[in-house]
Amino acid sequence: MVRLREQYRRIRLKVPFFALLVFVLTAVSLILHILFYVSTAFADGFNQTVSALLREMLSCVSRVFPFSLAELSILLLIPLLICALIYAYRMQDSVRLTRFTCLILSFFFLIYCLFVLTFASGYRGKTLDEKMGLDRQEVTEKELFETGLWLVSELEQLEGQVMYDAEGASVMPIGFDEMTRELRLSYHDLRRDYAFIPYSSGRAKPVAMSRMMSHTQILGVYTFFTGEANVNTNFNDFCTVFTAAHEMAHQRGFAKEDEANMMAFLACRNSRIPYIQYAGNFEMLRYVLSALASANSPYYTELWFRTPESARGDQAVYAARFAPYRDSVVGSISGAVNDTFLKLQGTVGRKSYGLVVDLAVALYRAQGD
Repeated sequence: MVRLREQYRRIRLKVPFFALLVFVLTAVSLILHILFYVSTAFADGFNQTVSALLREMLSCVSRVFPFSLAELSILLLIPLLICALIYAYRMQDSVRLTRFTCLILSFFFLIYCLFVLTFASGYRGKTLDEKMGLDRQEVTEKELFETGLWLVSELEQLEGQVMYDAEGASVMPIGFDEMTRELRLSYHDLRRDYAFIPYSSGRAKPVAMSRMMSHTQILGVYTFFTGEANVNTNFNDFCTVFTAAHEMAHQRGFAKEDEANMMAFLACRNSRIPYIQYAGNFEMLRYVLSALASANSPYYTELWFRTPESARGDQAVYAARFAPYRDSVVGSISGAVNDTFLKLQGTVGRKSYGLVVDLAVALYRAQGD
């Protein structure tokens, strides 16, 4: 016992108590991460309970700040790391250097712990089609076309309720904060039909440096370490709405990109605001059109010209606004990083965003039954 106490005292001299706690938490998180792979039921249960609670706690804390904590932390990260390296380089005492190194390592380990505890289980639970009772089968071009026509009919019903500017871009009639409140209410109402949606008071935040963010070709990002749904507001309003709904889906534990897209679609369609409904239907139609174009389907041209002219104008404005960032080197790098991250989580990478069309067709089939 005396020897153990002496060994612990020596460790404490070199490793700060906070770092020790994080190292222990990292070991626990690693075990949990493995269990998510082993048991779908365990992953679902963890996502619905522990992760949901932790996400809500982080969201409540970050909501106090009117700006994005994640954006601020990313801006400060590089200068802080440079200062830390200079500080470590100037250290002469090996014990102090060891303690400082442990603290730095504990910071990165803590990020991993937060990922596991708040978000990782979402990649390993039951699929959304299973939870919704949808029959997700291989999709034919004709089914894609018919689903597209369904979405076109929804857009036609909303014509006259959506305003456009002189450029041809649709205009959101409410502010960003009101839009996120409406989406939060819509998600809350959806829980009546889909009990698997965890409760969350989380909202979205606009990124202050959206124009700079556009060079990464990223429209939004959910930062699990702050619980924030961050939205790039540099493009069309319909993009802002759907991206906010998508990131808020992540905020509610839907980790897979196709499933977050589907939840965003449902949340937008469930809204009381016609423009939010428009954004959801139009974004889903864009995914369907993209799938048909990728398949070189003759249905693509027919569906495109059956799309309301006003929506086609909205798309033309989006294409023009995105053009300066299309060949961005930073965008290629960020895309590769995102693709790698998603593949490490067991998905097909960036292609998983477009897989939402399978869910849309399954929903269309279910409504026809």
